[in-house]
Amino acid sequence: MLKRYSYVISGVSLLLVALYAALAALLPGTLPLFPGWPALFLLMPFGILVLTAGFNSFNCIAFLLGLLILFLEYRWLGDANYWMIFFCLMICIVLVDAGLRGRREEHPFDPPEIDSEEAAKLYATGEDTDRTVKYTAFFSAPRFYNVSEGFDGGKVRAIFGSVEVNLADCEVKMDTTLKCTVLFGRITIIAPRDCRVALDGFNLLGGLSNLAPKSVGMHRPELKIAATPIIGTIEIL
Repeated sequence: MLKRYSYVISGVSLLLVALYAALAALLPGTLPLFPGWPALFLLMPFGILVLTAGFNSFNCIAFLLGLLILFLEYRWLGDANYWMIFFCLMICIVLVDAGLRGRREEHPFDPPEIDSEEAAKLYATGEDTDRTVKYTAFFSAPRFYNVSEGFDGGKVRAIFGSVEVNLADCEVKMDTTLKCTVLFGRITIIAPRDCRVALDGFNLLGGLSNLAPKSVGMHRPELKIAATPIIGTIEIL
């Protein structure tokens, strides 16, 4: 549950830091600001994500960058080469991320079977039969389960929140596109069982991951995920 709402909590912390900084600027002398305080814009939200959202290389590097700002300000390690330490730690994070990604590709996600009663409890709209979808999370973490015949794409957006879209039991009869946009959030797409999945998009300070099974034949229709993560993650399972 905590992981599901990690981006909501992180987004709230970011807004609180921004509000405090704005009030300190508007009311000088009333609210204290310590040297290096801008590091809080990285430390607070990304620190929460590191603790709650699971391992993510971008979140870890952003948190390290916040620590670097403080270490450069206060010189806690004396005359050490802070940038060299930062780059070495960043390389370690990237290598760990690559290793974990490889393990996940070797063991693809197998979505469980879900009946209508369970779907009504777990998902915001129960068994959604809309062929063209429009799912949005704004400071929330909804889950959606689509079982339509002839799924025809649509739009998924996460803004300071996270969305899970389970398409495992929908039927894709022809090539289609699902547009996914993230602003400081996460979208998780559980791919249809009998459909090819392609990931294409523009990544700005975020993460894209296509871990959908590759065993589907080339004669099957293709679901294209047009992804735009901005400080966030889009993952296909």
